[in-house]
Amino acid sequence: MGRIDVMMDDELERAFREKVAKRFGMKKGSMSLALEEAIREWLKSEEGGKGPEVEKAKTPLEHLEEAPPPSLQFAEEIIRASGENINKCIQCGNCVASCPSGRITAYNSRRIIRKASMGYKEEVLRSIELWLCTTCYTCVERCPRKIDVVNAILTMRNMAVENGWMLDPHKMVSINLIKTGHAVPIDQVTRERRKDLGLSELPPTVHQYEGALLDVQQILKETGFCGLIERAQPQKAASA
Repeated sequence: MGRIDVMMDDELERAFREKVAKRFGMKKGSMSLALEEAIREWLKSEEGGKGPEVEKAKTPLEHLEEAPPPSLQFAEEIIRASGENINKCIQCGNCVASCPSGRITAYNSRRIIRKASMGYKEEVLRSIELWLCTTCYTCVERCPRKIDVVNAILTMRNMAVENGWMLDPHKMVSINLIKTGHAVPIDQVTRERRKDLGLSELPPTVHQYEGALLDVQQILKETGFCGLIERAQPQKAASA
């Protein structure tokens, strides 16, 4: 992680510390988290360039005042639903260092766990990063605190869907399941390959039995799965 030492006016520092304490409390890491958020938002505001038509960049204090307050219950909700005490995380970074997905994407499990424990519920649940985990469980094997990070991530995904947030590719897979009974429906190439192997063109699943497909669709409807997918909005949020 990078480090920046900042010199600032005494009055500005005092006001900043008061805002941070009011929003986050006196937890360890609150100042760093607040500064990260303020800098990130400032950089976003600068991406549009300069000019009279561009809205003036907000100060870090203004961003803190306008941002939604953290949910002090969020971490407890995750713990109850997953059985994983994410508050045990010591931010060692073993999960990120060993993550195959993190090597080629913006996925950072350490950061997600940290923000979840700090109460950033909406930011975490709307994050695209949340959907980049491949569930390989490498992080679980290497976590010195024995936290099942994957289970915690999957729990947060479930919470995101319950709140209407779902990444588009995952929503398409869910729609396939509702329509065909398969997350990955059989295609023509697979049909031909099955015939070449001396198998029936369609496997003995809901592809062959229309009545079974209707049963699956009824189960998905009665368990509320169909409603969750219908309510899920296109996921366009920034990464956590």
